[in-house]
This record gives sequence, structure tokens and C-alpha cells, in this order.
Amino acid sequence: MAGKIKFNIFKNRDFQGIPAVFFILCLLIGIVFISIVHFQMETESQKRNIRKNAEMLAGLIEGKVFVRLNTVVESLSTDSHFISLLKNDKSMAGDEIQSVLNVLAASVKIDLLYLMDEKGTVFASAVSEGVSLEGENYSFRPYFKEASEGKNYIYSALGVTTGKRGIYCSRAMRVNGRRIIIAAKAGTEEIERIMAEIKVVSALVTPEGVIFASGTPDFIYKSVDIPGHGKIKSPYDEKRFEYKKLKNVNWNFKGETFAYNGETFLYSAVPAGENGWMVLAAEKESVKAALSPVFKTIMGISGAGFVLILLFMFLSLRSVSKRKIAERHVVESEKHLRKILNSTQEGFWQVDKRGITVDINPAMCTMLGYKKDEVIGESAYLYLGDLMAELLKKYISVSNKNADTPPIRMDLTKKDQTLIPVIVNPTPLFSDSGEFAGIFAMVSDMEELLKTEEALRQSEETYKEIFDSVNDAIFIHDLKDFHIVDVNRKMMELYRCTKEQALSDLLKSKHFDSEQRKKEYLLKAASGIPVVFEWYASTWDNQAFWAEVSLKKAVIGGQDRILAVVRNIDKRKEAEEQLKYLLELQSLIVRISKDFIDVPVSGIDGAIEGMLMDVSMFADASRGAVMSYDSDSKTVNITHEWCESPELSIRKKVNNIPIGEMGAFWEYFTEKALPYAVIKRPSDYPADLNGRRDWIDRYGFSPALFVALKKDGRVNGLLAFYGEQGKNKNWPDELIMLLEIIGDITANIMARKKAEEALIESERKFRDMAETTVDWIWEMDSGGIIRYSNPQVYGLLGYSCEELMGKNTRDILLPPEKWDKFMEAISLQKADKFITLEMVVNHKNGREVFLESRILPFSLPGDKRAIYRGVTRDITERKNNEQKIMQAMADLKRSNKDLEEFAYVASHDLKEPLRMVSSYVKLLEKKYSDKLDADAHDYIGFASEGAQRMQRLISDLLMYSRLGRTDVEFMDINTEGLVNDVIKGLQLRINEIGADVKIETELPIMYADRTQIEQLFQNLIANALKFISERKPEVRIGCSEKEGFYEFYVRDNGIGISGDYYDKIFIIFQQLHTKDKYPGTGIGLSVCKKVAEHHSGEIRVESELGKGTTFYFTISSSLKEKNNNGA
Repeated sequence: MAGKIKFNIFKNRDFQGIPAVFFILCLLIGIVFISIVHFQMETESQKRNIRKNAEMLAGLIEGKVFVRLNTVVESLSTDSHFISLLKNDKSMAGDEIQSVLNVLAASVKIDLLYLMDEKGTVFASAVSEGVSLEGENYSFRPYFKEASEGKNYIYSALGVTTGKRGIYCSRAMRVNGRRIIIAAKAGTEEIERIMAEIKVVSALVTPEGVIFASGTPDFIYKSVDIPGHGKIKSPYDEKRFEYKKLKNVNWNFKGETFAYNGETFLYSAVPAGENGWMVLAAEKESVKAALSPVFKTIMGISGAGFVLILLFMFLSLRSVSKRKIAERHVVESEKHLRKILNSTQEGFWQVDKRGITVDINPAMCTMLGYKKDEVIGESAYLYLGDLMAELLKKYISVSNKNADTPPIRMDLTKKDQTLIPVIVNPTPLFSDSGEFAGIFAMVSDMEELLKTEEALRQSEETYKEIFDSVNDAIFIHDLKDFHIVDVNRKMMELYRCTKEQALSDLLKSKHFDSEQRKKEYLLKAASGIPVVFEWYASTWDNQAFWAEVSLKKAVIGGQDRILAVVRNIDKRKEAEEQLKYLLELQSLIVRISKDFIDVPVSGIDGAIEGMLMDVSMFADASRGAVMSYDSDSKTVNITHEWCESPELSIRKKVNNIPIGEMGAFWEYFTEKALPYAVIKRPSDYPADLNGRRDWIDRYGFSPALFVALKKDGRVNGLLAFYGEQGKNKNWPDELIMLLEIIGDITANIMARKKAEEALIESERKFRDMAETTVDWIWEMDSGGIIRYSNPQVYGLLGYSCEELMGKNTRDILLPPEKWDKFMEAISLQKADKFITLEMVVNHKNGREVFLESRILPFSLPGDKRAIYRGVTRDITERKNNEQKIMQAMADLKRSNKDLEEFAYVASHDLKEPLRMVSSYVKLLEKKYSDKLDADAHDYIGFASEGAQRMQRLISDLLMYSRLGRTDVEFMDINTEGLVNDVIKGLQLRINEIGADVKIETELPIMYADRTQIEQLFQNLIANALKFISERKPEVRIGCSEKEGFYEFYVRDNGIGISGDYYDKIFIIFQQLHTKDKYPGTGIGLSVCKKVAEHHSGEIRVESELGKGTTFYFTISSSLKEKNNNGA
């Protein structure tokens, strides 16, 4: 053709000259234009193919990764059966959770599926390739942190446990108040296998610009800056890529191309899924490389004159190039198709019109169990049997190239003669002339599909079981008209209806809420926005209840539905109402407390009546009152009252009610110590002392709630609130608790009022007293500055109040040395403890004045600095009198000493003549007994007895005087041993009268004079053995320790002592009985009194005539300390 054109051009004369040149030039320009257009079309075709590959990969990744991961975590987070398993803490529930995760992970073909607690620790995990993540902690992963903040997060990373790259999806859910994180991972192996097979440059790029998956391994973990792809800064995770340093892939982008290793590539980058993921596909710019020489040749030769040769060369090159390009595209398409067929999981089988196998892919070989060369050339009848014959017969008779055959299910015979279920999709092949040429069939292994169908069936059964076992009512609504298509068992229980009733239109009317509001919520849910709201619903039998409704759009059974989960929240509503009630109670307490805190005394009555109004209105009471108790008059009065209306007031009626009239009612709070009393009807009141209750109606006390107003454990009144007369009134426990608190607050504020009024009165009295007393009353700070002085200082020291106020006592009243001692003395005294000081102060006129001051140190609240208050009086005259008394006492002491000395000497000197008289009387009786008559014997007996009595009297006098003059010898003595010695000394008398003498308690070791204590016990026990009655004598000795003293007692069951003689018996020489009946000198108890006083103690008696006597005496327990201190 080209040669013929060339020949015509050169032989045809019409083309000679300018027209011929013009024709050739136009032909050349047309050729160049057509070549450029063709170049652009081929380039655009290549771009479209690249973009198609990119979109195909993006769709594949989105479906196999992002959609699958989101679906898994979404279904788990909303599945009510799964949630109920998480709520159950039993071990069986844990095993079932594990089973659910395993089944779900295997069915959707994801690598990992696991649950984490709030700390990021895995507590349940699907087992994949023998690996379980249970016990691992992933709190460092951003997908855990982002999900914890309520975000759904897609994240790529290298697994720290598995060591495999994967894409993670996470979501948080709340179960039993705790947060649980669901995480799923899909690996990159399947994606990269497909990328590698299509033999184009391909990459999956993360939102951060990192190549995470690619058909070329060298590109993985390298960063790339795709124009127009904004990078997202990811949360820091040092373990994300095993600490790899991410290098740039060095693709130099320019327009729709990039340069790499000296070659130019066309590329296309499309979004994949969400959050900025991209898929990039690229090919070398093949069209430009193929057509560039043509343009260079045409442009080079166009300047030469050999137009026909150039035209011939152009047409020849163009033809060759087009053929080569077409051939290459055919080869590439065949290769591309072959790659797809070899990489697909579907079986491919091609036979000719005779049924002989001409081609088969690896997947089909795997299904059959044969190698490819064992099947090629063999008849398909061996494997497909009658089906092959039927298909050949059908297609041979069909001339239509579009003949269609539906998919055929059958059992395929494998090499091992086993059968596998398959689906065959046959397609007839026809030649250009329409003649049947063979069959192309795609064969799908049904074994996995059947397993999937079985799993789906089991899943549907599990779903139905879960659907009916969840503890919430579930409705499934149609998306178009919102009618109910299904309900679960809990719904029928909650609404008390059958399934037929639930699916009927009549159920729509069974609620007490707005139908319009319901439609609005359903429309919102239908648009894809989850809705949660509260609904006032009704059962089939018209029993109202509060419900929480959750609406969400969901795909159920392959159809878009609205899932409605309904939960009875009556108890929660009650709890909310209770909480609201309690909050209002707390607010009321806070408000009342705030009103009472800073209220002045003048405003307390108004604050109390305001409190009565607030509480009465809150408690729905018709009136409230404060009833105060007057302990002096034993009466009750209403001091404060609030009423809904004035005619309800009983304030005038309840005025000075005697406590006796209220009967046992008042004892509720006083003797029984009840904090409150609830009176619903008059019969609840106890009767008064006369058995009547008429006072209740008279005062309008029913129904009512009374709360005791207590201060320091004492009932001072009642806080009363009344319901409507004649009707029962319910008083909630929380209200009663509130009123107890308010009762305490009211009692305190009333006590404060009383105290402050008393303080005001006390201050008034103090001022009156300070102005009228004869003593000087003053107040001084720690620096000695006078802060207060009454006018009496003028009469005392000659200074006026004005002269002292604000002045330092050191500068006016006391010289520095005395002032220092004075301040030292009062500063050492404890706060709130009085100290009494005597001092000499100079009068204004210069004379010395003796003063006595009683001083109280104290400090004001919040101020640690000491303040001193004092009362000072002039004791100059008293001091002078004391000097005179001291002188008189010294004289008296000296006189007493002389008398004691005289008594001692006189007693001693009298004893010797008496002893002589007694001895001679006895000698006279002995020597002249037979010569004396009876009267003489009597006279001698009288004389001897008188002498003996005189001796005893003198001995007792001598002992009594010795107590005053002899130096005492104090030591530690065993009192119990001492008393036993005394008892032994009196054993003769004890045996004589048959007395029972015992020590009842443990007796102490004490510091005392042994001789005197022994004499004391000797006298008391001897008296007990002397003054006996007709009963068997009993004497008991004991001791108890009191503050600073040992108190001893000697108790007998003798004749007793009249109370008239308690003071007289301790006076010397006092005797209550005649000497012939109870001999004695009357000195013994005087000695006992003196011994007790010498030991800083005292003696007393308790007695009852005819029953016995007890003597008590005390001995100081600090004598040793006083002796050591020189006291």
C-alpha cells in the first residue's frame, strides 16, 4: 500500500510544483496533528487503567479491612447477648466470651480480636495461629488511648506480640460502670499478595504518609509526600514500627507523574476507607517512550525537501508502531488476565467444543487434586460427567452468542475419588462467525460456602437465642413505615402481651406519651443518628411505666431496620425522684443553716419562723410551731408559729400547758429519750394522767410530727408540724431525718439566743456592779496597758479612770522591779484559772497601800495574746489586823507550849506518888488481910481502884500531851502488819467476848508515824470491843484510796452512838456512859482526832443506836512529798 502511494505521487503530474508541495505540507501537518492526538489518547488510556487499578485496590482494601474491622467492633459493642455475658462475672460467661471471639474472628477472617480493661490489659482474646493475647497490656497504644476518650480509631502498627504488620480498629463500651475497649486487627498479607500479582507499583499509605503495604517490599516503612495528601500527626508510639527510622522513598512528583531511578511513572492516588488512608498505583509512561522517536524523526525531516520520502517513512513507522503497541497491549492484557486467573481463589476451566480441556488455573487444579499437565488435553467428561454432555449439546444448538446458563450446583470428582460440592458458572465461547468454539467456566468450591452457611445458620440460631434471652425488650421496626416486624420474649413480658398483639397496630395506642415525638425519634434514627430518650409507656392492660428507649439503624437479615431497645426504668425514676427529694432536703438544710449562722440576736425569732414556713411548705404541712418547755413552771408554750391561714393558729391556746395534762406524751421525749414521734390519729397519743385524750383535739395536735429539741442531752421543747385536721399524713423517713437535723440546729440557735440574751443581761449587771462595787475592777493586756477601769480606782489609789486608761502600769503604779515580778507571776498562770496576788502599790499621794488582786488570764478567740482581768481591794487594814493576830498567836503558842510542858511535868511527877500509894495499899492488904474486917477490905479496894484509875488518867494525859510536844518520826509503814499487831495485843479481850475481828480490804503501805497510827487503831478497835451489844461482836477494818488521801474505817455492830453526840465524843474527858458500866478516861477519841490531824487528815463517825458504829479517818498520801519539800 505504501509503495503504491509512493509510486502514484511520483508519477502523477498534478502534484508537480506548488500545489504538490502544498498538498504534501498539509498532509504532513495532518499527520503530526493526528499523532499528537493519538499520543494524548494513549496516555489518557494508560492513566485510566492506572486509576482503575488504584480504585480497585482501594475498594478491595476498604472492603477487606476497614469495613470488616468497623463491622466487627460495632456488632460486638451493640450486641445485647455479648454485653450480658460481659456483665456476668461467672467463669462460664468467660468461656462463652472466648468462644464468641473465636467464632467471630474466624468467620470474618481477621487476625486478632480481643478485649481490654480500663488499664489496657487484655482479659479475653480470640486464639489466632495458636496465639492468645490474654494478659498482655497495650495501654501505650494510641488506639487504646483514643478509644478510651470515646473515639473510633483506625491505626497501623507492627504487632509487638505477633511481629506482624496490621491495621487496628478500636472502640470503647461501658458495662456495669466500667469501660471496656474492643480491638480488632487485620493483617496486610492478603493485600500485598494481590498487589504483587498485578505487577504495578502499588502502595497503601497511612494518614501520616508512611507506606504500610506494597507489592514492592523495599517501599515498606518509607515515607512519601503525595501532592494534595495532607499528613496527620499521629499520637506518639515508639513501638509502632519497632523503632525503625522512616526514610523518604524519593519519588519526585511533578503533576501526574513522578520520577524514580531515572524513569518516569504515571500514578493515581485515591482515598481508601477513612481518616486519610490512600492507595497509590503507578506504571512507567510507556506511550511516551514508544512514540518519542516518531516525533523526533518527523520534526527532523520536516526541514528537508524530501517530503515524499519523509511521508513514506512516517506512514511506515506509524504503522509499525501502532502494530507493535497493539501487539504489546494484547500480550500485556493476556498476561494481566492470566495473572488475575492464576491469583483468584475461584477455579477456571476452559474446554473446546469437543469437551477437551485447553486451559485450567491453579485454583482449579487444587480443587481437583491434579497437576495442570494431567488435566490439559483430557476430556472434561472425566470430572464433570453428564453435565459436560448437557452443556455441549445445549451450546452447539445455540447460535446466540449471548446464550446464558444459570449457576449449576454439583459434586465434583477429585483425583482421590472424593466428591466436593461446587458451583459451576459456564459461559459459551463463539467464533467471529458465530460458531460454537468451547466453554469457559468459573468453578467455586462450595465446601467453605456450606460451612459458612452452616455457621450463618448457627449464628442466626444464636442470634435468636440471644435476641430472646437479653434482659431488655427489643422491637425491630421496618425502615419505611416504622411498623413492628419482630419483638423478643422480654418485650412480651414487659408489655404483658402476645407476639400477635405486639405486632398489631393496637400497640401504638398503648402509651401515655406523644405519638408525634415518637415519629420524630424514628425519623432521626432512620437517618443514621442513634437516639436515646425516655418514654412514658403502657402495657397491653394499660399499666403505665417509664422506659428508656434506644433507637439505632441496623442491618438485620440483610435489610435496613430500626432496632429499638426498651428498658423499664421505674426504679431508676423512683431513685431519681428520691435523689431530687434528698437534694432539695440538703438544699433546705443548707439554706436554713446559712440563715441561722450570722443572724443577730434580734433576728433569731424571724429566722426561726422563716424556717417553720420553709419546712412546712416543703413537707406539705398546714402549720409548724416551736413548743418551748419551761422547767421552772413545768409548762409548755408555743413561742414560734407559722400557719397556712391565720384561723389555723393555736398559739393562744397552747399557753402554759401543764406537763401533767400532756400525760405520757411528754415522756416519749424525756424518759424514753425518743428523738421524734409520729402521730397519725388521736388514738396514737398516750392518755393523760386521768386517762383522757380530749386535750389533743382541744389543742389541734393531730395529725402531727414532733421532733425533740435537745441541748446537752436535755429536752427543751418540741419542733411540731401538723397535717390537715382529721386526715392521715405520711411523714417520709428522709423528712424525719431532716427535721432531726433542723431540730438540733433550732435547739442550738435558741440556746444561742438565750445565751446571748443572758450575756447582754450579764454585761448590764456587770456594768451596774462595776459602777457600784467598792472594789477596783480592771482589765490589762499582756504589755501592761490598762484597757478598762471602773471609777473605784480613785478612792483606792487616787487616780481617775482617764489617768489610767491606755497607760502602762509600770509607769504609774509599780516600779520596774515589782512590775517584772508581778507580770512573771500572772504570765505563768494557766488560762481561765484565777490567781490571787498581794502587793504593795504606791498611792498617788505617795503612801503605800496593801492590795489584794484576784486575776483571771484569758485570750480572745483567734488571738493568742493574753488579757488579764482583775478585782482589786484595799487590804491595808486587814494586813494590820493580821499582824496583830499573828503576834497574839505567837503569844498563845508560847503559852500552850508552857502548859504542855507543865502538864507533862505534872503528870510525870504525880505518877510516882500514886505508884507508891498503890503499892503500899496492896502490901497492907496482903500483910494484914486476916486482921482487917470486911469494911477495911472494902476501903482498901476503893483506895487501890482509885489509885489505878488515877494512874490510867495520868498515863492518858501524858500520852495526849506527848502528841503535842514530841517530835514525830515519819517512815514507810505496813499498815496491814501494824493492824494485825494491834489485834494480837487485844486477843485476850477478843477471846473473852468471842468477837470476830477481820480486815476486809487490802491496807496500804503509807508514810506516817508508826507509834501514833498504832495508838489510833488501838483506841478505835478497843472501843469497838468495849461497847458491845448482846449480839456476837463483829469488828471490820478496811481502807479505800481517794484523791490525796487514804480513808480507813473501823466498823462494829455494838450499841451505837446517838447523833447528838457526834461532835462531843472527840472532846477530851467526854464520856457518854457511867464509869462503872464502861470504864475509861474519855481521852482515847481525843487522841485519835489529834493523830489524824497530825497526819493532815480528819476523823468522823457514823452510827445508829442498837445497830453499830463506824469511825472513818483519813491520812494524807502526800506526807512524804511534803516532808521532802520541807513543808
